[in-house]
Amino acid sequence: MARFHTTENGDVPFTQAEEDAADAREAIELAAKPLHDWEMQMSQIDAKEIAGLARTIEDLLDANPSILNSKPQAYKDNHAARKILRAQRPV
Repeated sequence: MARFHTTENGDVPFTQAEEDAADAREAIELAAKPLHDWEMQMSQIDAKEIAGLARTIEDLLDANPSILNSKPQAYKDNHAARKILRAQRPV
């Protein structure tokens, strides 16, 4: 697909070098999209954090599941959702 610069004199086609550079940028963005989408999902879960469920706290709960038993159900649900999503992290 041809790309153009819009100028006051009308549309000017990209040079081959500009086309190649734009194709390379698009390929990088496309390759990064799965990780970006995953990071957005993680940030949405982080926004719903209950009582500061930071990664270090996650690790502590994983090592000591009995601590999690005393927490509210919403806290447990958040922890479980983060573990599931973390396991799905794209490479």
